[in-house]
Amino acid sequence: QGDVVDMPTLSFISDNASESMDAKCHTAHVDVKGRTSALQSEGSTNAEDLEELCCRQVTAADIELEKMRWDFVLAKLKYEHEDNEKQRLHE
Repeated sequence: QGDVVDMPTLSFISDNASESMDAKCHTAHVDVKGRTSALQSEGSTNAEDLEELCCRQVTAADIELEKMRWDFVLAKLKYEHEDNEKQRLHE
């Protein structure tokens, strides 16, 4: 359970990104639910706990990837802006 990270809601994630993460979480939930019978036959693991854990891990990973993506977009925009300013000043 060391991979599970309790992260605060990040305000820069748009509703579309949140909906996308919710959809991925739901997909992971359905996927785990479909494999529940195989897991239960191998042991006495609580399937609901596994579903919840999987859903949280997917969400935390998606949030981290989204943060990295936005950091990249911001850096790219800053670079483009600086480049445009340099070109404008040289004209």
